[in-house]
Amino acid sequence: MTTTAGVIAAFNQQEYILEAVTSLVGHVDEVVVVDDASTDATGDVLDEMSFDNLLVLHNESSQGVSRSFNRAITQTSSHLILIQGGDDRSLRDRSDLQKAAITDPAVAMVYSDPRIINTAGRSMPHWLAPEFNHPEPADPLAALALGNNFICAPSVAFRRTDFLEAGGFHAGLDLLQDHDLWLRLAERGDLRKLDVPVVEYRKHGRNVSREYVGLDSPRQRRMRVEQEFVFNHFLRTAKAPSRLRIARAIGLDTVAFAAMSPEDQVTVIQLSHPDRIVVRSGLSHLVELAGGVDPEAALARLGLTLRDLDRFSSLADHDNLGELRRALSRTGKADRR
Repeated sequence: MTTTAGVIAAFNQQEYILEAVTSLVGHVDEVVVVDDASTDATGDVLDEMSFDNLLVLHNESSQGVSRSFNRAITQTSSHLILIQGGDDRSLRDRSDLQKAAITDPAVAMVYSDPRIINTAGRSMPHWLAPEFNHPEPADPLAALALGNNFICAPSVAFRRTDFLEAGGFHAGLDLLQDHDLWLRLAERGDLRKLDVPVVEYRKHGRNVSREYVGLDSPRQRRMRVEQEFVFNHFLRTAKAPSRLRIARAIGLDTVAFAAMSPEDQVTVIQLSHPDRIVVRSGLSHLVELAGGVDPEAALARLGLTLRDLDRFSSLADHDNLGELRRALSRTGKADRR
C-alpha cells in the first residue's frame, strides 16, 4: 500500500498557512510542516492546530527553503511525497491522481499546471503565471537543461526513496533548488504531467518568484549565479545518456557527439547553449561550500560568511567582473600581478 505525506516549508505566511494545511490533512496519511523561524504569527497558528496526522517542526534560526523541505521529508515515513508552499492549496483529488500516476515504475515525478488564485483565494487568469504556461516538452530533461523551470513546484509529487537517493534539495541554492532537483529526478525516470491541475498557486506581492523578476536587484543577480551553477553542475555530473538527450535536443550530430570525451561533450553543450552561461569556478565553489554540513565554518576559513554569497553574486554579474576583482583585492584574496 502506497502511503502519502504532504510537506510544507513555511515562512511568514500567517494569513494562509491554515488553508494550506487543511487542504492536505484530509487527503494524505501525514502532513509535516517546517516553520523556518517565521517572524510573524505563522508558528503560533501552526501550534494551535490539532490534526492527528500533523507534525509541526520549528527551525531555531532561518535555514532557507531547501533545508526546511529536506528536514520535513526526512521526518516522514510515507512512500509518496507531495510538496506544497505555505500559501498554496492542494485540490481534493491531488493525492489520488498522483498516487495513481506514480504506480508506473518508469515515472519519477508527477506534476501539473496550477490554478492561479489571489490573496483572497479567488481564481485568476492562467496567463498571470506565464512561467507555467508552456506546452509539455518532448523531452523534459533536455528542456530543463536548456531553459527555464516550467514546473510548478507546489504541484509536484515524487517517491521518498527517489528524493533521498537523488540527494534532496541542494542546500546551497535558495531560489532554483527545485530546478536543480527536477534535473536529477529526470535522470531517474519520466516527469509525468497530469491533464488537470492538482494545486492552487497563490500569486501575491510576497511570492519568492516575484522578488527577482523584473529589473535589476540583488536577488535577481543571486538567481543568475544559481542558474549558472545549476546548468553547469548538471552538465558536469550528468550521465552520458542524459548529455546525449540534450545534444539531440540542440540538434548536434549525435554520432560525433557520442564519440567525444565527457569533458568535450560538456564543452560542446555549453557552447551551444541558448543562454549566456559562463563558468565561474570561484562562485560555484562558494555555492558548494554553502551546501555543506557546516557552511559557516567552511566559508569562515576563506574570511567569508553566507551573506557574502549575495554580495559577491551581486558584484559578479556578466558586466561587472572588474568590480568583483577590486572587491577581492580589498580583502587581500585577489591574485596580485
